[in-house]
Amino acid sequence: MKLDLGYWNEFVGKEQIYFIFKMKDGEIKEYRYKENNRMEIAKLCTLLNKDPIEKTAKLLDYLADNSFYTDIILKFRVN
Repeated sequence: MKLDLGYWNEFVGKEQIYFIFKMKDGEIKEYRYKENNRMEIAKLCTLLNKDPIEKTAKLLDYLADNSFYTDIILKFRVN
């Protein structure tokens, strides 16, 4: 996958959410979403997207704001 510097991509499924961040210095950071790493992921989203941490900290809601993910996030929360 080609990912530009300073961007991330996420893969959202019913059983897992996976994030890949490509930092501005080229470093790649990868996370499988878990409650114990939610804030670390949220901070990276804030850093790269400039959204306030108050918004990104509610990571599932943040993703569900994108209509592409709304239904699958609901299914993820049930599992």
